[in-house]
Amino acid sequence: MKKLILGVMIISLWSCTKPVNCSGTVYSQSHKPLSGVTVKFNIYNTASSYPTTYKECITDANGNYYFSEKIRKKTYIKIECRCDSGYAVGGWGRGNELNGQRVDLHLEK
Repeated sequence: MKKLILGVMIISLWSCTKPVNCSGTVYSQSHKPLSGVTVKFNIYNTASSYPTTYKECITDANGNYYFSEKIRKKTYIKIECRCDSGYAVGGWGRGNELNGQRVDLHLEK
């Protein structure tokens, strides 16, 4: 009986996390792709909380980034980029809403 309860608990915890894959391109103010720019993924437990953790990646030579992380389905994500050329914020939503989406970031001053 204890093994059954433990098995059910493990399955329920495993099913709460799903891989979230999101990609896009970072563009300068003159609409050119930027390479070597850090893109930050802030992860929130609720929409009104402070970020609980974050992940970062760097754009490739064509300005593309790719994010893949296992997070809870109802966790919120905000994608942002801040660099010398400007800043951009986009992709605010739950992990299951952003999964498979392409979120391009256009820098502003």
